[in-house]
Amino acid sequence: MVHIEFARGVKENVIPDVQLTRSKDESNGRAFFYFQNPHALEEGFRVWMRPFAVLT
Repeated sequence: MVHIEFARGVKENVIPDVQLTRSKDESNGRAFFYFQNPHALEEGFRVWMRPFAVLT
């Protein structure tokens, strides 16, 4: 199962909308993740380390 962490060890419970793009020559692409009210931005949510995003 895949999950996203904005802080190490804290799983984001909100499921994002994902938009995929690719270049015309198909040599690279991007994935955009759009979250509606993500848990990591709720009032009172504290992270004592530098935030990062991880797909596992």
